[in-house]
Amino acid sequence: MQVGIVILNYNCIEQTKELLSTILDIEIINNIIIVDNNSRDDISCLKTISSKIHCIKNDSNLGYASGNNVGFKYLIEHTDCDIGFLANPDCLLNKDVIEKIALFLDTHQNYLIVSSLRKDVQFVEKATQFWKCPTFFVTLLEGFFIFQRLYDKKIRKESNQICNSTKQSYLDVEVVPGSFFGVNLELYKNIGMMDEETFLWYEENCLAKKAKIHNYKEAILLDCSYIHNHKMKKKGKTLYSRYLKSKEFYCRKYLKLNKFNCFILKLFDSISLVEHKALNLIARLLKL
Repeated sequence: MQVGIVILNYNCIEQTKELLSTILDIEIINNIIIVDNNSRDDISCLKTISSKIHCIKNDSNLGYASGNNVGFKYLIEHTDCDIGFLANPDCLLNKDVIEKIALFLDTHQNYLIVSSLRKDVQFVEKATQFWKCPTFFVTLLEGFFIFQRLYDKKIRKESNQICNSTKQSYLDVEVVPGSFFGVNLELYKNIGMMDEETFLWYEENCLAKKAKIHNYKEAILLDCSYIHNHKMKKKGKTLYSRYLKSKEFYCRKYLKLNKFNCFILKLFDSISLVEHKALNLIARLLKL
């Protein structure tokens, strides 16, 4: 079994170095692919840390999906890896979680994506562990501030309750968080990896839909965990527009919306964009 890991860096080289410090001594990791999305960081210095490390500098910021795909394409085309991991730079990993996920994927050939319990510094040990693919109703309303807060709280609570109540060593789920997971590289190649029409947000939901189409499974292991030093992304005007675009892509491709529902979605998104701008303006005024 050959194992590789992809880390997407964007102006966070110190976090990337900290993550590297937690995985360099894990024996089963054979290749570490660091992809920089055309940030200000000079990642070439990271190659000197270990012969396991290969650095790729993109010519432009390709976004989350395309940027990570660059790393996975390298693992598939230039290494003998069977198992690949994706890890955001703000994660801290350990030998236990890597070995257990890799072994699970190696012995359960119909599982595409596997992660573990997630500990998030923002929510202590009550981070969202998994969720279900968004329905049309959820996509309509999740852009609104109050609904998003209540819905996020609901899935955090429910996912942790289910994890705490089960006596199994793993749990089949629909969607695992995109901060850290392992994949069967053969199956991952079969589904075409991440949809590159998404720049940021909704990548995990699209992957889950692809897995279901191909009759592959996703799971989280309940006897190991990783730390996610997650900071909520503030959706400025540009990022919020990209979020709406990714959501619209998911709805068109995977929910198969008709023209009327597409119109309703755009109408709701237009209203939520106005709310978003108004809330940002109020926040700026309150800081004056």
